[in-house]
Amino acid sequence: LTKKDVSVLLYEASTTLSSWKFLCQQCTVTDDKWLVYTDSIFTITNNGTSLTYASKNQTTTINNITIQPKKSEWASFITNYKRTSYAGIARNNFYGKLTISQQKIKKLWESNISTQYVLVNTLPFELYMRGIVESTDNQPTEKIKTMTLLAKNYILFYLDPAHRHPSIPTWTNYNAVDDPDIFQKYAWAWVDSTLKLWKPALESTKNQVVMYNNNLAFLSYFS
Repeated sequence: LTKKDVSVLLYEASTTLSSWKFLCQQCTVTDDKWLVYTDSIFTITNNGTSLTYASKNQTTTINNITIQPKKSEWASFITNYKRTSYAGIARNNFYGKLTISQQKIKKLWESNISTQYVLVNTLPFELYMRGIVESTDNQPTEKIKTMTLLAKNYILFYLDPAHRHPSIPTWTNYNAVDDPDIFQKYAWAWVDSTLKLWKPALESTKNQVVMYNNNLAFLSYFS
């Protein structure tokens, strides 16, 4: 399961923004027709039934788009996404691939399922785990290590094809959500530059999980 990519619905970015302004200097950008764009600064606008790609060089209508940094440790930015940490630091940079396409989504506190354009971040398991925020650097090391295990068990449970989170509709291409009211608190590439103890704790528990009766334990938790 740890060899699988994690595809994360960026819930707030999908439900509160009608356009996304991207900065990605070393990215491969392709649309649904496999056309490649070379702009490093561009805006994608949601028109309801289509998207508009706009840059300094061109404006065109597309149905979906993929933004992929050329190296795994490089990040792309959504410059108009104003989600911040408690300290006011912008959380708008992402490892892995970003896609905008029409997907089913279940809104928080709503029972109905709708279809709309959503933003999904797909990245390797280990990079996903580095973006989880469930501790701070002023907490005991053993507590931080314990949180890595709880968070790891949680996502591994839902990466198993036999399980699907109740807030994720069927026939979607994402298997996680970044909103802690729905799933786990995933805060993207921002975590690497601000929390110094989380990554070493992950490395120290890299080959560890919590088992119960020879099964991967499902351990609900909050930070």
